[in-house]
Amino acid sequence: MFDRHPIVSTNDPEEARSRVSQTYREHGLQVSDQAKRFRLTHNGMVVGGIGLYFMSYGARVRISPGVFEDFALVQIPLRGAALDRIDGTAVDTHQGMGSIAGPDSSLEMEWASDTSKLVLYIPRHTLEGAAFALSGHPSHGEMQLRPAMDFTLPAQRSWFGLVRSMVEGIGQNSPLMDNPLVSSRIADTVVLGLVANQWEDPVQQVAHGPLEESDAVDAVIAMLEDSPDRTWRMVDLAHATRMSARALSTAFQKKMQTTPMGYLQQVRLRGAYRDLYAATPALTTITEVATRWGFAHLSRFSAGYREAFGELPSETLRR
Repeated sequence: MFDRHPIVSTNDPEEARSRVSQTYREHGLQVSDQAKRFRLTHNGMVVGGIGLYFMSYGARVRISPGVFEDFALVQIPLRGAALDRIDGTAVDTHQGMGSIAGPDSSLEMEWASDTSKLVLYIPRHTLEGAAFALSGHPSHGEMQLRPAMDFTLPAQRSWFGLVRSMVEGIGQNSPLMDNPLVSSRIADTVVLGLVANQWEDPVQQVAHGPLEESDAVDAVIAMLEDSPDRTWRMVDLAHATRMSARALSTAFQKKMQTTPMGYLQQVRLRGAYRDLYAATPALTTITEVATRWGFAHLSRFSAGYREAFGELPSETLRR
């Protein structure tokens, strides 16, 4: 995995310890009596602000990094098994069961000899930013993460699908992974999904209940009408109304016969109509107006515009 992005390959345990420390942090490395089979393979790279790495030691090892301070470590066995002790909690990891050690967590690991892992390195500030986006309040340094990650469960399995898409992109040298705007958006989604699945938000556990359905829909309408130029996501709207995304979407559909994102498109189309109607044709282009209102695909914009107003954008502009 990540063969095109090698970091180090060595059968010297001390070199292995030193080079791996440069990626993560200083740690202790003890090799069992299978030392003659020891060979570290460490590949990977940083994409969108998070590290994705492949690691294998070839022998039974005990790794003692101690307490993390400024990052979290997600470990996903691809082969073999390992015992991870995170803040004293033992997690038996294998294919289908991973682990996460968050900032300020202590970690001790025992890898079986045939173990290889996909490892994600996520900076603390990135985790805290995702926690704020999901909850609407700062974590205040409290990032208590559930250590076990059971990939037989739907939410964790879906999250791993996101990670796999990043891995495949790196392995295939996809140009998308070289585009910082694209790779950072994918990485943000991965971290948001991770925090949504694993974070035990102490404030959320004592938060006020959700808004009444009608009030929630009215609140969303007001937000979309007031700031149609904002990059709205369902997670933003759900947390603003203290409802789940599914419950909010259902309530909105019931009252408005469309989804929140569908309503946002209607708001933006009305804005585009006003701009085109007031514009001087010689000084304004349809592409300019469409882009201003967040429509990247001109053909889709024109089709939606015609459905909404019964005419093409060019007809409105010529009036």
